Amino acid sequence: MSASIKITKNVSGLVSASEVVTQSDVQGLLANPTVIKAQPAVLTTRTNNTAGTLTMNNNSHGITTGQRVDLYWSGGQCYGAIVGTVAGTSVPIASVSGGSVLPSTSTNISVGIATSAPFNCTGNNIQALVLSTPQTGYFVFNNGSTDVYAALVQGGNIYTWDVSESYTNPLASQVPTKVYMSHTNLTGSISLMNAQAVTH
Repeated sequence: MSASIKITKNVSGLVSASEVVTQSDVQGLLANPTVIKAQPAVLTTRTNNTAGTLTMNNNSHGITTGQRVDLYWSGGQCYGAIVGTVAGTSVPIASVSGGSVLPSTSTNISVGIATSAPFNCTGNNIQALVLSTPQTGYFVFNNGSTDVYAALVQGGNIYTWDVSESYTNPLASQVPTKVYMSHTNLTGSISLMNAQAVTH
């Protein structure tokens, strides 16, 4: 059994150019969960760069104690924020895995609720990796205990890497088992966030 990914790049402007790359291998990976909508909030307490308290804009936010969320605001974002003890609309953030430091108090925040999907591979064996999303969001690869790579992909854009690239495989020397996905859309769930790879 084999799988392949075809990557097509087109450039137009002062100079036009195009490139088509197809990478094939024995196994294909696809993570395509339905990622529920983000929730609006305000950072009402900033304890330090990675901890504080969010006040949610509604009581039906659905965020629970111990949950993993990503935070987005004008000018920054961070991922892997672990929720402390939730009390009504008060949602404390106990820690953050990476990204920007928390913004100033009173900043409006879009709280992306991270959805996990299996993504088992040996990073060194990946021949091509593609991440796509219709809405700005995070793809965070995790080995079961630690985040090993995070990519912020702007809405409508596509992140690609394949073995023909001159830059390093982003999952080199890593063995992820899952990928967390979240997005900034406050109006509805998204079913078109995709992480895909071919590997051996």
